Amino acid sequence: MRKKFITVVSGLICLLLVVLTGCQAISGIEVSKVLQNSANMKSFEGDGSLSIEFANDGTEAAPNETAAFDIASLKKLDLQITSMKMSDPDHMTVTGQLNVLNRSIPIMLQMDNAQLAIFIENSSKPVVFKLDSMIASSINLPGGFSDQLGTVLASPSKLVQLISPFIIANLPELKNVSSAAVNEKINNESMDLQKVHVELNSTEATEFVKTLLKNILASPDGLKELVTQIYGAFFVPSDFVINLICTKITDYLQGLVDSFDQKLSTTGALSFLNDQTSLKTDLYVDSSALQLRKMGLELNIAKAANQSQSNSSIKVIASAQIWNVNKTVKTDAKAVPDDAFKWDGTAKMAHLLKSLDPNSQFYQLLMNDLHVTKKEIKMNMPADNGSGVVAKGSPYISASQRTMVPVRFVSEQLDADVKWDDTKKEVTVTDILTDKKIVLTIGSTKALVDGVEATLDSPAVLTNGSTYVPVGFIGTSLGAKIGWDKDTRTVSISKN
Repeated sequence: MRKKFITVVSGLICLLLVVLTGCQAISGIEVSKVLQNSANMKSFEGDGSLSIEFANDGTEAAPNETAAFDIASLKKLDLQITSMKMSDPDHMTVTGQLNVLNRSIPIMLQMDNAQLAIFIENSSKPVVFKLDSMIASSINLPGGFSDQLGTVLASPSKLVQLISPFIIANLPELKNVSSAAVNEKINNESMDLQKVHVELNSTEATEFVKTLLKNILASPDGLKELVTQIYGAFFVPSDFVINLICTKITDYLQGLVDSFDQKLSTTGALSFLNDQTSLKTDLYVDSSALQLRKMGLELNIAKAANQSQSNSSIKVIASAQIWNVNKTVKTDAKAVPDDAFKWDGTAKMAHLLKSLDPNSQFYQLLMNDLHVTKKEIKMNMPADNGSGVVAKGSPYISASQRTMVPVRFVSEQLDADVKWDDTKKEVTVTDILTDKKIVLTIGSTKALVDGVEATLDSPAVLTNGSTYVPVGFIGTSLGAKIGWDKDTRTVSISKN
């Protein structure tokens, strides 16, 4: 179970709410209207739970204390949500307990517009994610478009309200949908509700997505109207910019449609699209108010048994109920201090660990149970063709027969920060967790390690615009072990 498995899981879970809106009128209930009302909800209180189980068929080796982090090593993750409170569409808190690997960790998620703050174990300093800037910076846009995207994403509730009607209007109809009248308790109050049951298999899910994309492409006027509404809600309208955005979106979606099956294959998704992969969900609707009051979900994803790798699976079970809908609700929001740890595009797991209390359950989970700081770097050394030319980023053998590696790449992989002083021709490497500082000077065999002079076997040099030093020096200075496979000409650098 590796990254491509998690990508598939994340994609299917994100698809859930979109799929549910594909239900048409059932027993007099327009489910699309119900979910549109949910998107426009002003406030509510609630609670819920989320359970994620990972499993394999026994062919995959069990994790051990020196193994690199594998999501399957969690085995089961359980989140009990004791309180959800939304005071308005831009402010919400979720309080609960995370149970994983025999550890119980209190957490509180606080949403303030596009800023997500996570308070762990009642700490006064949360981990802060600026979701708008993170998403905008991850998308390669020209000129000032990245800043404009960040401005739009800074108001997620407004964006959802603008987009959801267009998406709902273009959704395909689902087939396996049924409903029944039921009586359920919501916050200990008995309510007569309509239960809408939806089932979806992997084939239906892929066809649903393809049809949705085609429906959007078949509605260019609707797309332009949507883009015009969104752009006009944040900026002075510009026909040139709006037409440019529509063209970019259309080209992107057309590319997705044209390469849909190929992408499923290259991302590894096909191995999970089988008869064991399914989604079942129940929506409990107040038919008089057309409001969603309760929901349950079971998502099963399994890698096909005929794959060469181990047969991995994941089960997601979730439930939630809400009350005080569109009434006055006060969140449990806390003040976010200026010195809170801010996760941005440059942050590493080591930066997060540095900000945590080493005695906390969360720190122990990351360090001792999941081994998130374990590193394994492998660098292939091209055969010497006699030209003396070094491929950019590749290791090479120096004239003094030392294996030279790029300092920045190796150091950053080993959880160190790197700074370059062009005036002094110096590189400063700082271990994030230990604060150990290494200063290297181009052309010199002398280095400073925490202020103490050390000698390199070969001087630091600039090669292809990057600083190179002997692998043994930089590796061992940062607590790593060095290996060499002469058959494959591979340098290995490992750190537990």
